[in-house]
Amino acid sequence: VRFVRNTELNFQNPYGRSWKEARARYLSRHSCCVLCLQRGIVEPSSVLDHIRPWRSGATEEEQTKLFNDPSNWQAVCKPCHDSAKQILEKSGHLPGCDEDGLPFDPRHHWFRDTDE
Repeated sequence: VRFVRNTELNFQNPYGRSWKEARARYLSRHSCCVLCLQRGIVEPSSVLDHIRPWRSGATEEEQTKLFNDPSNWQAVCKPCHDSAKQILEKSGHLPGCDEDGLPFDPRHHWFRDTDE
């Protein structure tokens, strides 16, 4: 995976040509939505999402690093990006549960050690 060149990162609109090329390469290698896969659903990915929002960086340098770092990217489908991802960012965990009623997200408070 090639990084988006820092010199092309425009903080008003960083999603230029370099980003579109990096996005296309990443999605061609990661064709399924990672959030759907966690629920046992195979759905094609269509959005390259930043796991940690790049705008959460305190400085322009940190924002650039978050934006360009492929380890901060994940392939998701549009419905997950527009719903589950927004819930995750607001609540801190993924919504939903499996057929046994257990939450999908291993960070859910139900899985915390009771000795804490």
